Amino acid sequence: MPKTNVSMEDSVRVRNEVVFLAQARKALGAVDGHAALCPRAYAWDDTNLETQFIVEEFKNGEHILAEEFSVLSPADQTHIFTQIAKFVKALQTIKLPEGVVYGGLTFDGEGVISSTKCPIPCGGPFKTERSKHLNGWKGTPKLRERLEVFFANGRDKVLQTIGEDRPTLTHADLGMGNLLFDRETKTLTAVIDFDFSHAGSPVSEYLFSFYDVDYLLTSSVEPNGPMRGFLLDGFPEGDEHKGIDSENVGELQKARRFDTAFASQGVPRPSTIGYAAAASDIWWF
Repeated sequence: MPKTNVSMEDSVRVRNEVVFLAQARKALGAVDGHAALCPRAYAWDDTNLETQFIVEEFKNGEHILAEEFSVLSPADQTHIFTQIAKFVKALQTIKLPEGVVYGGLTFDGEGVISSTKCPIPCGGPFKTERSKHLNGWKGTPKLRERLEVFFANGRDKVLQTIGEDRPTLTHADLGMGNLLFDRETKTLTAVIDFDFSHAGSPVSEYLFSFYDVDYLLTSSVEPNGPMRGFLLDGFPEGDEHKGIDSENVGELQKARRFDTAFASQGVPRPSTIGYAAAASDIWWF
C-alpha cells in the first residue's frame, strides 16, 4: 500500500506503477526471457487515496548493498553491472504506446494507455512551509548569478539546448537497495520499488539512479570532482587515475566498470547523449 503524504502525486501512483510493470515485463520478455525480473501486479485499487493498493508478486533474492559491493571482485562487479545494463537497455528500447509523452502513465476502462501527471511532483503551486533547510541565498554559492544568467538568456533559449528525444521507461531509483540477487552467483533475480517510475528521456535514468556506484549525472555547479566530466567525456584509459585522490581510486574503477558494461550492451550513456550536460544543469538548477 503506497504511503500518502510523501511528496508524491498520490492520485496517479497506483495506475502509473501498474502500467509501468506491465510495460517493463513486456520489454524484458524480449531479452532472453528476463520478464521475471519485474514483479507481476495481481490486483490494484485507487478509488480511495487513503486505502489504495497494489498486490504484487513476491520476489526472491537478497540485497548486495554498497559496502559489500565495494569489496567484490572486478569480475563480479562487471557481471552485476552488465545485468543492470541489459535491464536498462530493455526499458529504453521498447516502443511505448502511441500518444505517450513524458510524465506518468495511466489507462482507462478499456485498458488504453495514455500519459498523466508524473508521480514525482514537478512545480507548484505549493503551500507555504517553514523549513530549517531554507536559508535564502546563503547556502548556495553563486545562486543569484545563475538566476540572473537564466533570466537574461530566456527560458525558451535555454531549453532549446536540449534536443527532443522519444519517451522511454525510466525506473528512476535504480540503486543497489532496489535490486535482488542470488548471493552465490551474483545473478540479478528482481528489480523492485517502482514508486518513481515514469516516461522520461534516455538521460533521465542518470539523473535519478546509480547514486551508489558514482554514476549519478550531477550539474556543473556540483560536479562531484572530476566524475561529471568522466561521465560526459569518457573515462581515463587503463589504470590512469587523473584528478582522483588515492582514497577515491576504488570509486573511479567501479564507475569505469559500470560505464564499460553499459557500453558493451549498447545502452545510451551521458557521453553518447548530446544534450546530457545541458539537461543535467537544468535538472539540478
